[in-house]
Amino acid sequence: MNAMELERFDPVFEEQPADYVQERIRLAKRRAQLEDEVERIKGEVAALDAKILAAWEQSETNRITAQGSTLYLYPRRYAKVLDEDALAAALRREGLGAIVKEGVNTSTLTATLKELADTAGLPESFAGIVELRQTTVLRQKNAG
Repeated sequence: MNAMELERFDPVFEEQPADYVQERIRLAKRRAQLEDEVERIKGEVAALDAKILAAWEQSETNRITAQGSTLYLYPRRYAKVLDEDALAAALRREGLGAIVKEGVNTSTLTATLKELADTAGLPESFAGIVELRQTTVLRQKNAG
C-alpha cells in the first residue's frame, strides 16, 4: 500500500500526512534493530565480565581505570529461597509475616534478610529454608 492508498484507506490521514506513517514504520524497524544490537552487546559484556572476574580473582585485583572509566568489584547479596512454604512459616514465626504474600517478593526478602544479617543475624529457623548469598559483579563509573 503506497502513501496515496493509505490516505484514501483511512480518513485520519486527511489531518496527518502519510509521511508520518512511513517515518513511524522506519523508526520501529530501526528500534528493533537497535534492541537486537543491545541484546547482543549485553551478551558480550556478560562474557567479558565473567573473564574479568576470573582473572581478577586470581590476581586479587578489585579496581582498574581505563578510557576515563573505573571498573570495580561490587559485592551483591541476594536471598535464595530453598523452601518457599517453610520460609513463609518461618517468617511468620519471626514476626516478619507482613512481607509474606501468596509468594514472597524476593527484593523485599533480600532487603529484610540483609537487615537481619547486619544486625541480629539470621534466625536459626531459617536454616535450610533460605540463604543470604553474595556474589560479586562488575560495575563501571564514568568520569565526569
